[in-house]
Amino acid sequence: HAESFLLEQIQSWNLDPEHQYRVTCFLSWSPCADCAQRMAEFLGDNSHVSLNLYASRIYSVGQYEQGLRTLKRAGASIAIMTYREFEHCWDTFVLHQGRSFQPWQGLYKESQKFSETLHRIL
Repeated sequence: HAESFLLEQIQSWNLDPEHQYRVTCFLSWSPCADCAQRMAEFLGDNSHVSLNLYASRIYSVGQYEQGLRTLKRAGASIAIMTYREFEHCWDTFVLHQGRSFQPWQGLYKESQKFSETLHRIL
């Protein structure tokens, strides 16, 4: 799972606990229950790091709702990606060769639906 790799990477940076750090992640799916738990534990052990998570969809297997609530209580910011975040990812991380981001049909509606579901869970 990408979240485990992310936590390993952050830990390898040896961040100074005297400074505050904010890490923003763009995820295809929200974290599973196990990854959410690990991220919550990481935040508990590293109060100098904050996590902002943007997911394009909600992972819905197992105890995912409890995992997301645990992660939120640990201080993580969790949101669903909107047009703005998809465009940012396109511009920042994709070798787009000068092409502009083209949203797919239903992006707004899908983002809205997942945002409402996430809001209900949290």
